[in-house]
Amino acid sequence: MDEKQLNIGFYITGHGFGHATRATVTIHRLLTLGHRVTIISSTPTFIYQDLLSTFPHTCALRNIATLDPGVAQKDAVTVDVDVTMDRLRTFLDGMEGVAQQEAEWMRGEGLDVVCLDAPFLPARVAKEVGIPSVMITNFTFDAIFDAIALTPSDKALVARCAEMYTHTSYLIRIPGHISIPAFTAHPSRIIDVPLIVRKSKLTRDNVRAILDIPLTAPCVLITFGGFELSHSDGDNPQHVLPDGWYGLIASPRADTALSRRLRRICAEKWYMPDLINAADVVVGKCGYGTCSEVVAHGVPLVYVPRSGFAEEEGLVENLMKPYGYAVQMPQRHFYEGRWEPYILQAAAMKKKYTPRAIDCDGEVEASRIVVDLARGRRL
Repeated sequence: MDEKQLNIGFYITGHGFGHATRATVTIHRLLTLGHRVTIISSTPTFIYQDLLSTFPHTCALRNIATLDPGVAQKDAVTVDVDVTMDRLRTFLDGMEGVAQQEAEWMRGEGLDVVCLDAPFLPARVAKEVGIPSVMITNFTFDAIFDAIALTPSDKALVARCAEMYTHTSYLIRIPGHISIPAFTAHPSRIIDVPLIVRKSKLTRDNVRAILDIPLTAPCVLITFGGFELSHSDGDNPQHVLPDGWYGLIASPRADTALSRRLRRICAEKWYMPDLINAADVVVGKCGYGTCSEVVAHGVPLVYVPRSGFAEEEGLVENLMKPYGYAVQMPQRHFYEGRWEPYILQAAAMKKKYTPRAIDCDGEVEASRIVVDLARGRRL
């Protein structure tokens, strides 16, 4: 006898594309297994468009802008501490209306399980409604807030976030993780899985042919997860590119040729793993999406350290260094456009050593855990 189709709510923070892009991999697996998934997020719809088109009867999207406060940034690599803590305070003070809304929706949908990457409020709501929940992540936002919280009142806000995370039934922990406070005292509720990551669909040669980049020419991809680069960030072909290199700047804006070898391309029109696979070096920040995808495709990364973002240490030490190629560019050189030596250093790394291999099929195990939890099976 076939088991019934599960009804799954998948909550995804809208703060950082890496949460959404990796979640699509697990969601695709769950949909392929025949289950129904509703995505709840404020992330731009284009990230989920392939899922919505491929599974029109079993995949739905609820776009909610008030789900979690996230982290505010001054620019592509700098956290705005004051705005972040103000947003967190405002969210926590007014969250009961959101909690009531989500409780009513969960009950009305008859959800079998709630997945989270990685908002904290839905974890509390799911527990109150009586629905099992599972966090699928490499970090939780209480750890991020705690790293920048300076005053006792700010620390009290962080404690409220941390408490809500404790209502989650299990944590599916993925590589590149940092300490996740809600689970440190409950290791039996932590299940480690391999890397959950998007893979390229087009070959390197196909992408380069479309973009009119010679197959043998070195190429750098510049991507900062939806953040636009200003002129002071190095949007200058004379400074950005080493001699003979081609460059692509992933941007929210329309395609624009900045010079013969440097162009801005609209990120929404492209599947980022295809661009990464076609590049020789990527320049960006250490977010999960970029780090996991360069590791999966064996492409070196030049990263600019992000001020005040605790996730970075886990991604660098636990993902990039053992399994990838990484070169740090100081923020000062990033803003001055002095990128060339770092790009060349990163490109040379592939000729010097081969990093450790890493499994890239974590969505298979993660989906099995989600299904088993929803069906009440022993994990």
